[in-house]
Amino acid sequence: MTRTNPVIAISDSSQCIPEPWSQALMERGYRVVRIPDKSKCLGLLKSLLPDLVVTNLISPTMDGLELLEEIKSSCRIRDIPVIMTSEHAAFKAEALNLGAKEFLSKPFEIEDFMRAVKSAVSRSPWYDQWQV
Repeated sequence: MTRTNPVIAISDSSQCIPEPWSQALMERGYRVVRIPDKSKCLGLLKSLLPDLVVTNLISPTMDGLELLEEIKSSCRIRDIPVIMTSEHAAFKAEALNLGAKEFLSKPFEIEDFMRAVKSAVSRSPWYDQWQV
């Protein structure tokens, strides 16, 4: 698989990342794909094979911890790093134990988000195929 830019999938039924932040990611060389429906997210992730998944803990269509468990139990996508965001810091330990690479407690600053993205993307299975 040849990649020119790292791909970040944002499972976004609850707007976990503001649109201007997506734009900031693109300006830094990332390709951003928003997946508005978490119930369809798993299938899309298996075909897209992103370098990073960003999701919120709570959304209308699927619990973020449930999505994280599904990702980590799938042979095809289990090595993709996941950043979990939430207003509920009490779930941080659970998310990290389930395999999230980062947990950002809301509200957080764009600099913290960008640092987490850079760190998590460096753990992508395809990291050696591009440079940001």
